[in-house]
Amino acid sequence: MKKQLLTGVLAGLMMLSCAGCGASNAAGSASAASTSAAASGTGAAGRDTLHVAIMTDPEGLDPQKTSATSTYFVTMNVYEPLVMMDENWEIQPRLAESWQVADDCQSVTFHLKKGVKFHNGREMTAEDVKYSIERLKEDDSPKKKYYANITGAEIEDDYTITFTTDKPDAVLLTSFAYPWSVIVPEECADTLKTNPVGTGAYRFESWVPQQEVKLTRNDDYYDTPASIENVDYQVVPDTTTAMVGILNGDVDLVDVTGSPTTPIENNPAVSIYEKSINSVTVLGMNLDNEYLANEQVRQAMASAIDKDEIIQAVNEGHGDKVGSYLPSSAAEYIDTNDVLPYDVDHAKELLAAAGYPDGFTIGLTLPKSYPMYTNIGQIIADQLERVGIHCEIEMVEWADWMQNVYTDKNYDMTVMANSGRLSAYDFIARFHSQSGDYISDKTGEADEILDKLKDELDADTRTQLIQDFQRLVAEKVPVVPLETQHRLYAMSSDLQGYVMYPSETTEFKVLSFS
Repeated sequence: MKKQLLTGVLAGLMMLSCAGCGASNAAGSASAASTSAAASGTGAAGRDTLHVAIMTDPEGLDPQKTSATSTYFVTMNVYEPLVMMDENWEIQPRLAESWQVADDCQSVTFHLKKGVKFHNGREMTAEDVKYSIERLKEDDSPKKKYYANITGAEIEDDYTITFTTDKPDAVLLTSFAYPWSVIVPEECADTLKTNPVGTGAYRFESWVPQQEVKLTRNDDYYDTPASIENVDYQVVPDTTTAMVGILNGDVDLVDVTGSPTTPIENNPAVSIYEKSINSVTVLGMNLDNEYLANEQVRQAMASAIDKDEIIQAVNEGHGDKVGSYLPSSAAEYIDTNDVLPYDVDHAKELLAAAGYPDGFTIGLTLPKSYPMYTNIGQIIADQLERVGIHCEIEMVEWADWMQNVYTDKNYDMTVMANSGRLSAYDFIARFHSQSGDYISDKTGEADEILDKLKDELDADTRTQLIQDFQRLVAEKVPVVPLETQHRLYAMSSDLQGYVMYPSETTEFKVLSFS
């Protein structure tokens, strides 16, 4: 199986190398992107469209009704939240110009910017803010549980609103900084999935599912307007094809995480942006499975998995090995890799002690729209086979993964990166036995720590609890944490200003062509 992976990677490298040579011959010292633009009669200074290759079609364009990052990557340029967290983990204003969090952490008051208009021409007011946050609490909201503590919303005037909570929340402000906590107009709510209306620097133009999404600059934007007039997201399921597009000038930006980048790294047409992201990639486990309910089986799997091999083979070394469930970039992170290090002999001993000396067969469901996760899954299957655990791999479409794995929890094991949470508690709260999450720890062993952390306001005590949680996950293995990825974007060398936020989104309004 690993041989098949390597064959595919080498084939992609050969294709890219040929494409890179062709671009170099055609462009000389100028970038291939600039050459292509000149051939079409534009040129860098006159380029008016940002071409973005995406691997997966958005799961609708209503960010409050999905958990798909493929949606947020588009909609963060159409909608806006009250505040956002920048690349330095600092809260910045967006639709709110200022705010005050109460000393008891049970309320926050927002003062809204005046003159902000939705794309339908109507001014945004505090009523829209109240409606939007309450919409996140509705039964069909995937984020309902994260907003259950917000129990009140009091409007003082059109531009002032106060939200109150049932219990103190030390990270209350971050609840309003997510790509789903955006402000939407109530009159458009029923059609936002296919016709988004926000306040952002770009307005929606069209969406052809499985092909492209088009945005155009919002000339009525309340702040500095976007430099680039149009954004065209193109669905390109194959990363290799997208990277050839970068070299040809057909693509300006693409996520190449988990793909070979050596052939394009020294090409003058391309720049590489790399950043350690706010995520943990895991081998997710359904603890309702009879094998996975056994702690020694889970520990055996953790011992049988060589994380270094995975990071090198899939990410060319662009990742940080983790032993527990918190990103390596988090302030509260501790290194727990030595709790269950890679040790095949120890894995076999644990399996025998669990009553499975000859191993067993188990399902592994992988989303085929994300080659990185399918590649990781195939390597894990190969590694587990060495200790007698045979994985029956099922490749599924992304929509099926979201429904069967994420929503219905109808799976044995899977591979996925969980990301985008802006506080350590929000990141780890999914492990509570009552969270309903697809990787919740149904043993309940994490509940005591999480319950204490939820109500704790003292910073030092919170850090200690978060570190206790990491040790527990490393020992009990409700999932097998693998790595914190380094996100890599390949982009046209004349594209300037790209930054990625902790929510793994970016605002295209800050980009420009040089």
